[in-house]
Amino acid sequence: PAYQAPLNAGTRTVCYELGQEEAPDSRWRLTLGNVFGDFADRETATAMHVLARVLCAGNQSPLTRCILEKGLAENVSMQVQEGTLQSWVLLDVENCRQENLDLIEETIRAELTRLAEQGLDREQLTAQMANMEFRMRERDYHGMPQGLVYGLNLMETWLYGGDPAANLEVGTLFNDLRSKMAQGYFEELIRSLLLNNPHTAKLILEPSHTLGQERRQAE
Repeated sequence: PAYQAPLNAGTRTVCYELGQEEAPDSRWRLTLGNVFGDFADRETATAMHVLARVLCAGNQSPLTRCILEKGLAENVSMQVQEGTLQSWVLLDVENCRQENLDLIEETIRAELTRLAEQGLDREQLTAQMANMEFRMRERDYHGMPQGLVYGLNLMETWLYGGDPAANLEVGTLFNDLRSKMAQGYFEELIRSLLLNNPHTAKLILEPSHTLGQERRQAE
């Protein structure tokens, strides 16, 4: 398979349709994306899922809290996408003002730098790993047929020439992550994959009351 070489895609601003009854001033949105690995790197993908939950799972999570306490936005979330040739992580800041976009990005970088230097909460990391390991071992797919889920898991590696069975067992995955946690592994992920990642892009979503009408006219 052909991998995309690391590149900084810069910043792109696009419009999205906003309801006429909503005021657009505080409905801007900032999204920061980073590519961090490939389909075969299950350990890094799992660690990024854990890190995303520690950073942004709730209002008291450090990355979410630093934005909400300053009143810069209404919601902060982090999404990890794996099962594609190259995996990526997306930090999404919703419902903010245009004039605060630079400050939001500065605040995020400052908080991530602080966490990388001072360390993450080990109890939170341990708890999130335990929760994720339990769900993976329990294999509760919320009503979806197990065979279907197993098939999808097979395809996530098989499609790209990898071992079809790679995602069907947990093995020592979480034991390895717990050992690495004590060595500063998650802090290093913040530095290398979130702060200093050369494969990145920034998207700004601008609210528009007229976009829908413009699209309909064009059609």
